[in-house]
Amino acid sequence: MAVSRLRRRLKELTGEGDLTPAQASVLARLDKDGAASASELAMLREALRSAC
Repeated sequence: MAVSRLRRRLKELTGEGDLTPAQASVLARLDKDGAASASELAMLREALRSAC
């Protein structure tokens, strides 16, 4: 819920197209799956990179 509010607020402040694809992806992931630490997000990123 807090992530959804943060996402909406960031959109208000920056406009829809001002987030990078990576930033939008992280916000979407947090909105969908809930809170995560920076290290958890980094591990997910590395797992996705190695899968490609």
